[in-house]
Amino acid sequence: MGDKVTPKKVVFFHAITPVHMGAGQGLDHIDLPIQREQHTKFPIFYASGIKGALRQLALEIAKEKCKGYSLTEINNLVENSECPKEEQNSERNEKQDCEKAIETLVKIFGSQDCKGSLTISDAKILFFSVKSLKGVFAYVTCPYVLNRYGEDTGKGKIFDSEIAEGKIFASETLKVEGSKAVLEEFEFENIGEPKEVIEKLNLPEDLKNKISQRVAIVSDDIFSYFVENLTEVVNRIKIDPETGTVDKKTGGLWTEEYLPAESVLYSLWFENEDLNSAEENYLPSDGSLLILGGDQTVGKGIVKLYEGEV
Repeated sequence: MGDKVTPKKVVFFHAITPVHMGAGQGLDHIDLPIQREQHTKFPIFYASGIKGALRQLALEIAKEKCKGYSLTEINNLVENSECPKEEQNSERNEKQDCEKAIETLVKIFGSQDCKGSLTISDAKILFFSVKSLKGVFAYVTCPYVLNRYGEDTGKGKIFDSEIAEGKIFASETLKVEGSKAVLEEFEFENIGEPKEVIEKLNLPEDLKNKISQRVAIVSDDIFSYFVENLTEVVNRIKIDPETGTVDKKTGGLWTEEYLPAESVLYSLWFENEDLNSAEENYLPSDGSLLILGGDQTVGKGIVKLYEGEV
């Protein structure tokens, strides 16, 4: 039987810049698409990619304690380590500090012989950013997404109503001509305020304050259309370093998909074994920035983390 684990917290990923968590080679008009759920086609961040970014961050921290070691060497030490034993001596020299850092990474992420204590779920979409005629843009969600979040986090049913096509629950900032809202080329009739729904989500205060004036709740079908068709798709070219022009040997042109900036996803984090405060320092804290996915050197993939209760 598997180990029983209880979520310690829910972590929200707020995209500061567009994010490309790649799904590999594309089959459609996009050469490099983003990761999506198979059954809904909603954007998702696979847990393996998130954990890889967390591990890279932890390796950078460990490198400060392991003078003279490269990141690859530290990673190899972690992979080939046995499960850490209880610490007997609190007084350590520099060499022992490095050993303790390696032990901490093994405890958190595991090794070939040892199971790590940190388990995280895939990050699911909660709000998808869409251009708005009023208020610049909207944090868009739908009943299915809201209720799935409520089930995942133990908060129960979040949204009880059905939303007909062409209707919307929109924040005051998004309203045009009193009872209308326009997202992209779609005009909606506003039928209510999302304030009560936002409160039910029990979001971290900073995140709630950031999004609350721009929330829009649309039907499940409209939301599906938005997330499938309104991502950011960029044409990129490969330059021949000899000529400074398009590389004619490869053709040089490809398309790449990004999750739009301002979108919000969430992930459940579990700890099979409690981490102490020193060990927690190897993981990003509430309000930290993390870089996920591809194209990091051109400013993509920057997300801000918010920690919430489950």
